[in-house]
Amino acid sequence: MVRVGEMRERVTILTLTEKADRSGWEWTPTKTTWAKSEKTGRLSLFSTVGAGQEGYTFTLRRHPLTPAQALRWRGRFAFVTDLSYPDRGHIEVGCAMIEPMVCTVTRTDIKKNELNRPTLTEAVKLSFPACIVEKYAGFTAGDIHDTTTQTLVAVCPKAVKLAPGEIVAVGGILDDDGEPCRYRVQVPHELSEWKNEYELTREADA
Repeated sequence: MVRVGEMRERVTILTLTEKADRSGWEWTPTKTTWAKSEKTGRLSLFSTVGAGQEGYTFTLRRHPLTPAQALRWRGRFAFVTDLSYPDRGHIEVGCAMIEPMVCTVTRTDIKKNELNRPTLTEAVKLSFPACIVEKYAGFTAGDIHDTTTQTLVAVCPKAVKLAPGEIVAVGGILDDDGEPCRYRVQVPHELSEWKNEYELTREADA
């Protein structure tokens, strides 16, 4: 049983929303409430193929929360991994503490005329939040020079769908010119009801 006095922390519930100009998605605050926070002391394996992150459990008054949402606590982003109900009045929210990065993907939008013939091609840039974790780093020795292949995993909200071969710019990782690093989508993992995961790769000189 959770006592009212134990819920001393303020947490904000976040919901993914599409931007008004349809240029992508973002996390939007929808409600702030009291909660009890507890560090689990173990890694939260919120990704099926990526590295785990610091785990926390938040206890709130019962609320229609789903794993498609997230929490903000003390300025930190909490990715919801599981929900449980210890009693009739409360909900326990398992979370992985990881800050999402703003990513962008550019797609070709082909316009058609009244005869259904393509008349115009436009580049459409979409932005979305993704939690980026490492999978592994490989090393390949070549005849002329050596390259490293970095593989990351982008854990995205379910609304975000990427196709193999698409190029994703990861805003929180910069190259030598100060520009977001560009990764190619390799392997999708889309079986989860609440999230999509994508393996991204980038090669660079060692």
